[in-house]
Amino acid sequence: MSISDEMLFGHMFLLNMDIRRVSKPKQRDFHGQGRVLFLLTKHDNISQRELACLAQIKPGSMTETLARMERDGLIERQRDESDKRIIHVRLTQAGADLAKENHQRHQWFCKTLFETLNDEEKAEFNRLILKVDQHLKSQFQEGENSHD
Repeated sequence: MSISDEMLFGHMFLLNMDIRRVSKPKQRDFHGQGRVLFLLTKHDNISQRELACLAQIKPGSMTETLARMERDGLIERQRDESDKRIIHVRLTQAGADLAKENHQRHQWFCKTLFETLNDEEKAEFNRLILKVDQHLKSQFQEGENSHD
């Protein structure tokens, strides 16, 4: 039985939706908050502008996200002493604890998600994902994104 491209895409889409639903951290999660927590574990005392760039979040959206996180006691923001335009962001202990909890949950979820595959299947699945991704990137880099 042949599987159509549309059917394969549909299965991939549904898998992605299930992954997003099941793996979402158990918190009052707002768009980008988990990513911001993760990035702050890697970049202590980073400027708000640099953080927005790393997270690929618009500066205005980043300001809203950080305001909620600050209200929830997850981060602290402080103006730079030498340049008042710069705002530095760092995790509080509560933020670091939540980031650690999220990371542990993520590790558990990844293990659970792929435990049904053996090492060879994982390698082949990875190879196929990278192949499709590379093809997609090459199509859009070359401007060959027709819908025929």
